[in-house]
Amino acid sequence: MNPGEYLNTLRQIFTSSGDSVGELNYTSGNYDDKGNLISGSIPTITTDACEIGIYDDTIYFTFIILASDLKKEVFDLLTQYNNVQIYPFEDFNNTLYPKPDFNYPEFEQQLKNDKYLQINFNDNYKGYSVEEIMKRYLEYKDIFIKVDIKPTNQLKDKVNL
Repeated sequence: MNPGEYLNTLRQIFTSSGDSVGELNYTSGNYDDKGNLISGSIPTITTDACEIGIYDDTIYFTFIILASDLKKEVFDLLTQYNNVQIYPFEDFNNTLYPKPDFNYPEFEQQLKNDKYLQINFNDNYKGYSVEEIMKRYLEYKDIFIKVDIKPTNQLKDKVNL
């Protein structure tokens, strides 16, 4: 199954469950987890919690939250995952976490400069059923539910910089 078909099947699971999900789109100007521009367009869908896209063998889940919502307790939950990246909304090529010289007090200072943060989870989707990927999405979404943070609804809300 090609990436577009894979995401469309995932989208059908959302719609059959009554969850909000946008149409399958092919977007350009996306970056990989190393900060490199992805050539060409990639398939993406948007839920009420995040954008989901596929490039190469990677599926990503990008949640946008208010920077002021990212407290130490939330950070500690997120960093239990080895596939998480945190970066500013506006300067998205500036990875805040993880980075070799990571320092939490400096990280807290950086949060004061940004209104929004992007929390990105990357997974290899090859060899996994769409249902298994749906479980991962729900696991990531539950992190925010546990700490009472509502990610920006990218289907309805306009993110103002």
